[in-house]
Amino acid sequence: MPLPDPVQSVLDLSFSLLFVGPLTVLFWRGTFNTVSNLAFVDLPSFSSRWYPALVLYLTGLLVKISVDLFKQFLRPILATHCTVIQGFSSLIFLYLDATFGVVMWVGGFNLLHVFPSLYWFSLTGVLFLSTSILMFIQAFHCT
Repeated sequence: MPLPDPVQSVLDLSFSLLFVGPLTVLFWRGTFNTVSNLAFVDLPSFSSRWYPALVLYLTGLLVKISVDLFKQFLRPILATHCTVIQGFSSLIFLYLDATFGVVMWVGGFNLLHVFPSLYWFSLTGVLFLSTSILMFIQAFHCT
């Protein structure tokens, strides 16, 4: 495989730095703030955030799994349709996956914000526990 043209590499890097990166951050941050504001508004206390956070986390997780399974089910069916329908369904699946990924992250962040709290000793415990579990299941070898 030949090396890409230096001009093409500069244009690709510029496009990524000026458009793709900022728009990705804008999507994630905007969705994160919107979901947070809708889910955690008017709660009586900070510790009452655990239930909405758990609901958001589980909803995001279940919808992401469902979208992935449904996508695998529809792939052979969509293969016989025109490219417009394939592109539109791919777009819908992409945005559902991205949006509910953010929903899951909002729930997860707020669960970690409520339960181990933000003290260094509790966060250190979470770090060591999660790292140990990931090392035990050899998840670091997957990346």
